Amino acid sequence: MSEHSPTRRQSESKRDLRRRFTALRRQVTLEERDATSAEIARKLFASVPWQNIRAMHIYSSVPNWREIDTEPIVLGVREAFPDIEMTRPGTTKNEPVPKTKFDLIVVPVLAFDSGNYRLGLGAGFYDRFLADQLHALT
Repeated sequence: MSEHSPTRRQSESKRDLRRRFTALRRQVTLEERDATSAEIARKLFASVPWQNIRAMHIYSSVPNWREIDTEPIVLGVREAFPDIEMTRPGTTKNEPVPKTKFDLIVVPVLAFDSGNYRLGLGAGFYDRFLADQLHALT
């Protein structure tokens, strides 16, 4: 059975998936991360109905984790849409869930499937947070 076969994937636990995708993400070069970050920012700016956004939540990326760099998005929003209230959480596991209702939430992701179901880091912050933000664009 190959590593990528559906049977193998279905049998993997979330913990195993996190280990596998964390290892894959560590192999991403800084150049690849920067190029992907720029492409994601470009697509975000092109696809969001910014006239409807009043409050935005965007995660603070951790460069050592080879996450997508969110700083270009933050700087771009501040420059183009200075009236949008922007919230950036810390990176601790005990971060309190914000009570503000957001119009746009940029969510970190370790992996996602063809249905756009995300696999996060496992602390459950975004599961709890998004459960109360059903109207937000994510």
